[in-house]
Parts: sequence; structure tokens; C-alpha cells
Amino acid sequence: MASIVTLDELAEMVPSGARLGVGGVHLARLPLALIKRVLSLGRRDFIFTSWGGGLALELVLEADAVRKLIFCFASLDIFGWAPRFRKALES
Repeated sequence: MASIVTLDELAEMVPSGARLGVGGVHLARLPLALIKRVLSLGRRDFIFTSWGGGLALELVLEADAVRKLIFCFASLDIFGWAPRFRKALES
């Protein structure tokens, strides 16, 4: 039987070091509230997995919480290049 959990309860289930599989398309249907909540708990060392980087990846990079990236590309769609991704890649 499925149960409904709150955003806070769901965030508590995500440990540091987990693989974050992030869906959504460009700026739509991204789990941004969940990502922000998980990061606010101090969780780090994630394997970020997605077809594209974008805003979700920018949030995780800003928190310095990525150990490994698995994706095809990173951009902020109509808003241009993803600055934190570029900075992380260059350094």
C-alpha cells in the first residue's frame, strides 16, 4: 500500500552520497523544492544523474554537493549557459 509523505519526510530519506536521478525538462517539472530541502539538511557527496544539467544541477553545484556527474549537457535553456557548471568544469 502506497503512502503519502511530506516534503520534509521525503528529504529525510535522501542520505549523503546517494545517486540523485533528476527528471524534468529544462525549467519544467524539476524537483527543486525537494533538492533545496535535501541540501538544507547538509547532505552532500551526490552522484548527479540526469539527461541535462540545468537549474537542478546549478543548485547542487552551488552547495558544493556533487561527487560525480552523469549527464549529456548543461544549460539554463533560454537563459543561456549554466554559470556554476562552467565554473566547476573549469576548476
